[in-house]
Amino acid sequence: MANRNYTQKIRTASGYDTLYPKTTASQILTDSNNQFISAAEKNKIANDFILTNQQNLTFTNLTAIISDSRITANSLADVYFTAATITIASAAEVSVETYTGRIELTAKNTPSGTVTATIRIRVI
Repeated sequence: MANRNYTQKIRTASGYDTLYPKTTASQILTDSNNQFISAAEKNKIANDFILTNQQNLTFTNLTAIISDSRITANSLADVYFTAATITIASAAEVSVETYTGRIELTAKNTPSGTVTATIRIRVI
């Protein structure tokens, strides 16, 4: 008898319900050390950090600068504007650049209100 992975649908009065049968551990893909993420992949994210967590950004002459010694020129900055301020940030056309020791957020247009964001730095 064979073991098979499958999705099952059962017809109900209002349509179909999808059932997901139990998954066994042997069905999960891992590396040779039985890890979901390899040591090399862990090392890639080991130095990542949250620079700001829902912090109001202050723009002076269309630029907001946030300094931190952990930032390198090659770092990647993931900027997540809050739901309440995403339209303001979009209208201002905010972009981000990383430099050694700081990030700069530049607005093409003057923000019409407070811009709040969480910023994650991925150190490369």
